[in-house]
Amino acid sequence: MKFLHCADLHIGRRLMQVSLIEDQKYILRQILDIAKSHHVDALIIAGDVYDKNSPSEEAFSLWDWFLVELASHQLETIVISGNHDSNDRLGVGKRLLERSNIHVITHLTTTINPITIANVDFYPIPFIKPVYVANLYEDFKSSNYQEAYQFVLDRLKLKKNRKNVIIGHQFFVSSSSEPEIAQSETGLTLGGLDAINTTILEAFDYVALGHIHRPQRIGSDTIRYAGAILKYAFEEAQQRKSVTLVTVDDTVVYDQIPLKPLRDVRVIKGPIDELIKIGEAKTSQDYIHAIITDETVVHNAITRLQRVYPNTLTLEVQNQLSTHNGSLQRAEEVVSKKPLELVHDFFEQQTGRDLNDAEQHLVVSILDEIGDAS
Repeated sequence: MKFLHCADLHIGRRLMQVSLIEDQKYILRQILDIAKSHHVDALIIAGDVYDKNSPSEEAFSLWDWFLVELASHQLETIVISGNHDSNDRLGVGKRLLERSNIHVITHLTTTINPITIANVDFYPIPFIKPVYVANLYEDFKSSNYQEAYQFVLDRLKLKKNRKNVIIGHQFFVSSSSEPEIAQSETGLTLGGLDAINTTILEAFDYVALGHIHRPQRIGSDTIRYAGAILKYAFEEAQQRKSVTLVTVDDTVVYDQIPLKPLRDVRVIKGPIDELIKIGEAKTSQDYIHAIITDETVVHNAITRLQRVYPNTLTLEVQNQLSTHNGSLQRAEEVVSKKPLELVHDFFEQQTGRDLNDAEQHLVVSILDEIGDAS
């Protein structure tokens, strides 16, 4: 059998406050066409259907349109919720959707029954935190992500005479590699505290993951992040987006099918006159982050660029003066901050959250001891 593996739709996402709904509909229609042309048996969506817990009206409308299209194509579909999704909102109407073979799994339950399609058993596990497992099982007391996921896996009843596929939305690492993530994605992880080693996935023939936006393997060809369907930040400009076509027979093989966006996300760099000359030769509707390198002041730079690149969204100046001033500014910021502020900043960069009261009290105590709390 064959299935398409995709993830991280992030419906409703905006790029520098510009709505991407039109771009998302274009790419979702493309995914439907790929599914049809490759005669797949199923579509897997590994989490983060929406970009926000409270999706906008246009985001709801686009997802509704896509569900109707899936039903009309009679494409069996399995959807799990990701960390961006509201489980309750995404799960609205899921029993009705099952009548069209669209399975939406949003909550962790004590019994995870496989969804069988052709000769493959799919085990959908929505995004989980240790507290979710603790709330279900009185005997689970850990706050460790790997232990929580292992606890859930230990309760699955895999059939050895069948192919088994797990669908997940977590931060997985392996002993040989970690996911390549863009700077825009660093908030996804809690400084490694939520990392789960792929060794616990060895019982599965294929692992269909979401959460990381760059399509890639993690330690094994059969453990894969599908990646996001579009470039959602300028840091992702060099990534190539795709969906993964998986063929399950005696062995499992995959192929990455490129996705071609309505508008690309690009970074252009050079003197402004050169950039304008290139733009005049070939008009582009792509979303642009422009870096101008002129050593002299350029007036109305973004307005001039938008005449040939209408979707120029951000502008940066890189020259000798800006580099010198930037270095001075960063140095001044560090020097001007108190030790406690520096600890706060470093902790937030590493973990994605603020110090809690107990942690702050400990830091203050240590700084007091060395006389640097001020």
